[in-house]
Amino acid sequence: IRNLTIADHPDCGIKGVLANVWIYDTIIWGNGTSIDTGAATFELFYCDIEGGWSGTGSNNMNQDPLFVPLSGARGYPVGYFLSQTAAGQGSDSPCVDAGSTAAAAYFTADYCTRTDAVNDTSTMDIGYHYLHEGASYIKLVSFSAKSLDRRVLLSWTTATEIDNAGFNIYRKEKGSTNLVKVNGSLIPGRGTASGGASYSFVDTGVKSGTTYLYYLYDIDTAGKATSHGPVSATPYSLDLPSLHNGDGKAHSALAASATVRTVR
Repeated sequence: IRNLTIADHPDCGIKGVLANVWIYDTIIWGNGTSIDTGAATFELFYCDIEGGWSGTGSNNMNQDPLFVPLSGARGYPVGYFLSQTAAGQGSDSPCVDAGSTAAAAYFTADYCTRTDAVNDTSTMDIGYHYLHEGASYIKLVSFSAKSLDRRVLLSWTTATEIDNAGFNIYRKEKGSTNLVKVNGSLIPGRGTASGGASYSFVDTGVKSGTTYLYYLYDIDTAGKATSHGPVSATPYSLDLPSLHNGDGKAHSALAASATVRTVR
């Protein structure tokens, strides 16, 4: 057994019968019992197993793998991705680059443990690797987020679009791993193979003073998704105190001019 993620089974993760089992580079976490050896013999190497492993094997750990779910965002039913700062999460999973050999020894291109679908290329990550959806048919020229008064303006421009159904936008608060879909329905694509288009979307479901990271996903006509970003913005508030100058009327304390810094 190699490079599996066995998680969230209410009974047990692995149940032994009459067998000799060697397990490599596998996560066994969140199950009722991690391993019920039964009449089998197990040897574990470079595994992350909840509760630890006192049997035969080496280089195992008992550390929270820091799973990142990404249900629906890239077409996966459920994702046991690994938290990685390079993909926008707050910390790195202990299973990243912790495997028994180089990733290239077992995986061809397009296999990943990251939410942004960047391939595993150095030392193998422990756990299941997802086959990501392949290259985008979108040529993206720009993607930006502009901070506004209690809202954020998202803008993007494409050079070409081939078989593009449209776009979805996801955001999360800085330091959080919880991605939230911002748009209600798919934003239809308007570009073609010979020319792109410009788009904008205003996110009003934000809090002033909070920094957000935004991801743009293009969805092709087969339902495959490709991510872009992140870009960041911190909406502000222009709520100003009222001043009284003695005439019995309230006046806004708005300066004649002001400079607002956009966080990107």
